[in-house]
Amino acid sequence: MKTSRGVFVMAGAALVVILGIGFHNLASAQPGEGSNWVAQQTKLPADIHPETLSRAIRPKESDFTDPQQKKVFDEVNNRPGSKQLFARWLGPTGTRLQIPELALNYNEQIRLIHEQMTKNGVQPQYQELTIAVATRETDNRDEFLNHEPDAVKLYGQKVEDIVRTRGETTGLDAKQAAIVHFGRDLFQKPVVSSGAFADLEKNFGKKGALSIALLMCYYDSNYDLMRVYDQHMDTSGKCPGPHSGCLDAKNPPPTW
Repeated sequence: MKTSRGVFVMAGAALVVILGIGFHNLASAQPGEGSNWVAQQTKLPADIHPETLSRAIRPKESDFTDPQQKKVFDEVNNRPGSKQLFARWLGPTGTRLQIPELALNYNEQIRLIHEQMTKNGVQPQYQELTIAVATRETDNRDEFLNHEPDAVKLYGQKVEDIVRTRGETTGLDAKQAAIVHFGRDLFQKPVVSSGAFADLEKNFGKKGALSIALLMCYYDSNYDLMRVYDQHMDTSGKCPGPHSGCLDAKNPPPTW
């Protein structure tokens, strides 16, 4: 099992790098589309399953006949903190569970990325900022909003607002500014500028900078998958907790 997991982790790393680095101007929302986006979460297209808010149905253990797949499915679906059994929102992990080994691989990969970030001095507030910048710059409102409560606790509403509005980085600390500038280059320019890359390595070291890039690519690949399956957010007001695709339609988030 350890050998197969190692293969899956390496394969997943390659997939995230291939899928993750993209030029997202064509996918970006236009100014003023915030209210339209909120309305779109409630009005579901004909090919969206109401129970998952996605084009994908929720996988079940009975969908698999191979004992190993059943075991992997159970491991992913019932991991501590999992919302797959409770949330209406399917999300990227629930979508990947159609192929349990891949879902396990991606979960292991994100765990390893966070582990390496911590080992290389990228503290939790900078890890969460990395996620915020990646989800904002790819216009992935779903995961941006899912992470916002954690983000604000770690580095404050002022920083979150700068990320959300793509505001000036004046007033951010050097490490925060390095992450923001790097992420904006990564997703809005054909190539990351030499200055943004050098600044990221200066502030976080070579391994820290690489782990930040990989985390951004991971969340970019999440959004690619969510766009494929047209994932919507849950506006029912009965969400089980954070990171479960909740959107308060009565008090919608600010527009980009």
